[in-house]
Amino acid sequence: MKKIITTLTAVALIALLLTHCKKYNTTFNSYFYTSKDSNEVQLSLYIDGNYKGDLPYLTNKPTCDNDSLKQKALFLTLQSGKYKIVAKDKQDNIKSSSTLKITNNSMDGKTGNGGSGGLEATSKDNCLIVGVFY
Repeated sequence: MKKIITTLTAVALIALLLTHCKKYNTTFNSYFYTSKDSNEVQLSLYIDGNYKGDLPYLTNKPTCDNDSLKQKALFLTLQSGKYKIVAKDKQDNIKSSSTLKITNNSMDGKTGNGGSGGLEATSKDNCLIVGVFY
């Protein structure tokens, strides 16, 4: 009886460990945009200090279910993890600075340095929509 309980406990712990590891290795199809009119200020997206592209201006928020709006957003693949998200104007001024933490079942965004700007993130399955604003 003890042997069966020990075996079942070991199997349960291994299953829990494998499930936990999977959470941190998820790849997200990520779509970035801004709701700030690009005629006023064109924003460039930097993730962890690396330039990723210019943020397209979208008047409507894209959703994971709306393929036509997603196609207009800046597409990137991101692994689960913690990222420094920065939007700069053409003069290299930081307009928005945030930290984005994503896992398989949660997201957390924090605006940095007490400045204006931030982000709004939503997800569904492996789809992630991130709006950057200031």
